[in-house]
Amino acid sequence: MTGGSNKDWLTLGEKLLEQTSNWLRYYYFTVEARKGQEATIEQAKQSCMEIERRLESHPELATLDTDHDLLNIKANNAAFWVDTPEQCLPIYRAIMDSGQWPLVRRRFFNFSCFEISPQLDRVTEYNYSTFLNGLPDPRPGEEQYSSELDDSGHATD
Repeated sequence: MTGGSNKDWLTLGEKLLEQTSNWLRYYYFTVEARKGQEATIEQAKQSCMEIERRLESHPELATLDTDHDLLNIKANNAAFWVDTPEQCLPIYRAIMDSGQWPLVRRRFFNFSCFEISPQLDRVTEYNYSTFLNGLPDPRPGEEQYSSELDDSGHATD
């Protein structure tokens, strides 16, 4: 990378990846808009792969990208850089093999299922009880699970 600082080039590359990925995402979800754009879409995919490869191979990446922006961009958008899900698996495997999976694993969670996170740690007793009362009874013929909770939402003996 020549001209400007390495951090400037990294930032430019990340912005290009993010914006091009957003453009590709549009065509991924809007099939009818692809007609006549096939060559441009393919060129954009190839450009994303090339930009990511060059940024990833830069010797100062770890020093410059302390927030792991490139990793997050790749985890969030690599699926749009390839034609099939199977073609994206090596990208995700490389993330796992690099030991960086814990940094991006939440991106792959199904949003209908979740784990406790700092934002969810402060679930109120009301919300918890309301949540439990809304669940179907997993044990027909017995009292609802929520009835086994005391007023503070803790299990009773």
